[in-house]
Amino acid sequence: FVLLSTAFISVSMKLVPKVDVVCLPEALYDCIASPSTNGWSADKVLETGEWSLQPGGATANVACALAKLGMKSSFAGSIGDDKDGDGLISMFEGYGIDTSFCTRTSSYPTRRVLVTRSNSGDRQFSSFWDKKPSTQFSDCYYNLNIAQIINLIKSVKFAVVMGTLGLAHGSTASVIAQISSLLKYSNTNINITSNSWSLGAVTSVTSVTSLKHEKLPLLVIDVNWRDVFWPNQLSVSSTYEISESNIDTNNAKALILKMITGADIVKLTDEEVQWVLGIDATTALKNPEKVYNAIRPKLGVLITAGEKGAACHFTNIGSLSSLAVPIEPVDTTGAGDAFTAGFLYAMARPEASFDSKESVEYALKIACI
Repeated sequence: FVLLSTAFISVSMKLVPKVDVVCLPEALYDCIASPSTNGWSADKVLETGEWSLQPGGATANVACALAKLGMKSSFAGSIGDDKDGDGLISMFEGYGIDTSFCTRTSSYPTRRVLVTRSNSGDRQFSSFWDKKPSTQFSDCYYNLNIAQIINLIKSVKFAVVMGTLGLAHGSTASVIAQISSLLKYSNTNINITSNSWSLGAVTSVTSVTSLKHEKLPLLVIDVNWRDVFWPNQLSVSSTYEISESNIDTNNAKALILKMITGADIVKLTDEEVQWVLGIDATTALKNPEKVYNAIRPKLGVLITAGEKGAACHFTNIGSLSSLAVPIEPVDTTGAGDAFTAGFLYAMARPEASFDSKESVEYALKIACI
């Protein structure tokens, strides 16, 4: 192993196994308030101990769901060199998920997110463990050099699945920006320079050329908007609650739009469509082509809406709307991640055709489990 610094454990430069899908960079723990705590503050939930610790993170969830479905998946990201981080690595390895591109850091802890409940019982992201600013967790500090990034891309057969939360901070933002740029442009004549992203990404023309003759995986992006991850300059306070005034939403929206534009497949919730694109949630579900036209992904767009089901628009099947499985929902937490995994699993089958209606219908069934 070559250490990036004394505080970081780096990925090895040796050849890594081929996997079907790599997911990055979100792996964390949710501290979820008990059902009896509707309307309680995060402080009260923690004081009374009315919460449970659950592994999570959208892309980590997708990696686990794919492994359960029988695909070879990998998780890539920075995880704390602590007890929580050990738990995440153990979970991944227990599911047979490759962790060759995970890094560990002793400088920052594995992230814990406090999840409280509204008066109606809906879960809501409140803030972070120990009242830490969003920037003080391991997942902000994922470090890969360009050779390691190219090796990561070459290790994947089918798809790279990325969330946008990593864009909020530090070296992780640079890594996922470079991966995104390489996958978008390596099969074109566009020259990528450091000016392509305002995040300090350095994706050289040489790097692009090295992938030109590779069969590249699909770039799949899950918007996964969580405002508490995007503070402008949030300082430690006496309360766990984050004020909306601390969130630099304009910068967040600009970076997310830049990342999703030109991807192969983009997955959003109906609420994210309204926030990112200004398209009414009801309109998005009825006319998903409007969402597709706004961001122009190469293959298509997926829109999920919890118990309301899903909609999509793909280049070779057009729009499908009002897709739902008639069940009584108990809890929709993680259903969108299961949907993403189910869709990719169905698309990757040798007998399946890209963008098929069957893939979306299969994904809906997986999301209901």
